[in-house]
Amino acid sequence: MVPIVFYFCVTAIIVGLCLAWIALRGRKINDHPICRWCNFDLQGVYPESVTCPECGAGLKRDHAVRIGARVRRPMLAAFGLLLAAVPLMPAGAIGYAAITGQDINKYKPLGLLLWESKHAEKSQSLSIADELMARWLAGKFSSDQSVRVVEAALALQGDVNRPWTENWGDLIERAKLDGILTKAQSEQYLKQAAPLTLETREKTHAGASLPLLIKAGPPRVSSSEAATFDVTLSNARVGDKKSPQIVEEAAGSQPGLWTSNLVPGTGSENSIGTISVVGSRSRGAMFGGSAANEAGVNVRVPKELPPGVYDVDVDINLTDLTSGGGGRIMVFAGGRSRAMGGGASSSHSISLRTKIEILPENAPAAAAIAADTKLTDGIKDALRPDSVSVSRDVFGMTSGAGVSETARIDFAEKDLPAPIAYDVYIRDASGKEQRVGSLTSGKTGPPKDAGLNSFFSSSFTVTINGMTTTTSSHSGTGARAVSGSIELPRSDTVDVILRPNAAVAESTLDLSKFYGGEIVFKDVPVTATAPGFGEDPFKRMMPRLFQQLNPGTPGVPARRTRRTNQPG
Repeated sequence: MVPIVFYFCVTAIIVGLCLAWIALRGRKINDHPICRWCNFDLQGVYPESVTCPECGAGLKRDHAVRIGARVRRPMLAAFGLLLAAVPLMPAGAIGYAAITGQDINKYKPLGLLLWESKHAEKSQSLSIADELMARWLAGKFSSDQSVRVVEAALALQGDVNRPWTENWGDLIERAKLDGILTKAQSEQYLKQAAPLTLETREKTHAGASLPLLIKAGPPRVSSSEAATFDVTLSNARVGDKKSPQIVEEAAGSQPGLWTSNLVPGTGSENSIGTISVVGSRSRGAMFGGSAANEAGVNVRVPKELPPGVYDVDVDINLTDLTSGGGGRIMVFAGGRSRAMGGGASSSHSISLRTKIEILPENAPAAAAIAADTKLTDGIKDALRPDSVSVSRDVFGMTSGAGVSETARIDFAEKDLPAPIAYDVYIRDASGKEQRVGSLTSGKTGPPKDAGLNSFFSSSFTVTINGMTTTTSSHSGTGARAVSGSIELPRSDTVDVILRPNAAVAESTLDLSKFYGGEIVFKDVPVTATAPGFGEDPFKRMMPRLFQQLNPGTPGVPARRTRRTNQPG
């Protein structure tokens, strides 16, 4: 790309030549007829005379006479010529460099490079940063010049409207290695590393569950940077009303991955997720570290708000989990996520804002699509689950919830013929119904298998005496996986029931309509998945133990056995 200074040079040349032409043409001082050939004033002679009395030129020819005598302005002409002449050399050098491929930046003074970086396109900004790094490594900068370069890099990083390249971040890292980056500048660099935006739905009702999605834009860091921030919601307001409650469950989400039971203003250390910024050459990029670019939570809209358009203001704290020396561990459990361990970490606060419309009570935020046999069959085919996985959740002990049973239903990944918003229930042979969670095709937040689950992807099958059990951990996208705490079903198969719910649609970021027909999957098998710590992995194969866990199960006879110390 041609440097922006080249355009300024060309513009200066054109303007200078125009000024010189205007000055040499002169300024009109009267409206007398003037001979165009000799500039003789023909006042009192023309149009009676046929020829000019001064030079004898014929005055009857076209354009032989002009109106108005002119006086040239030599000072203006000199200025114009000077303005046109000064940029000729740099413009010629830049043009030559553009044609031959030479790097003209190496001949530019530092001030010109820093000025040009404020207006340069991305490719030119990249070459400027490379030239600055080359001079830095060659020891051509004084301490004051190094400070100017760092300040320019931080200013560029903080302006999201200007293109960013990792080479500018490398300059900041170089300053850190050389010990000239101050603590305030280091904190500023981390604060500007992940430009954040706030998203929510356009319309909702007072008292409804409102999804708030905090998204990080493209990282503005060095090529070797890898930082993870714990995102904590400290306050949420709709208009001038503080949101009184954080909703425990977001539609269709996994516990603890995008929901929280945080109550704003209580000083709770619960977080709503993590956001990572990863450079292209960092170790984090090798393991997909750039994926954690969203965090979110559902809040309850204050019930007393009348219909209208309101500002949604969110105050969040970002804590750098990679600083502080000791490192920190994110724990996902019981619908909560907490940062534990580590030394002192740097943190900073950010306020984000968007708008939302509160609808009248009788105006739907999401309309139901009438039930239709063809659509029902299409949705059943697109979602049909293979099984309901039941496992023991021991991670709940870290949150004080104790050991609980968790059901997970992985729905199929086929394209849906209509948008959906369902509450998901299971019904066992006794007729008992239990709600597992919510399922929707709308956007509800970060990927539901992000975080802790993304580290596990294995599965294995064990067969003993002709009986088979599958122990597995879920990875994949989890785009249509629903899980929740339940009591063990009293049968080996259950009915999976999907009931449409407008509140589920309203708790998404984008759904304005949803299918209104109920879906029932009959006789879905129940399988046992990976057990918790200290649990016998073959309990499903041991009738006595399974009878204790699930009393009254048809087909499992009670057996007299010698009392042992087996866990039950």
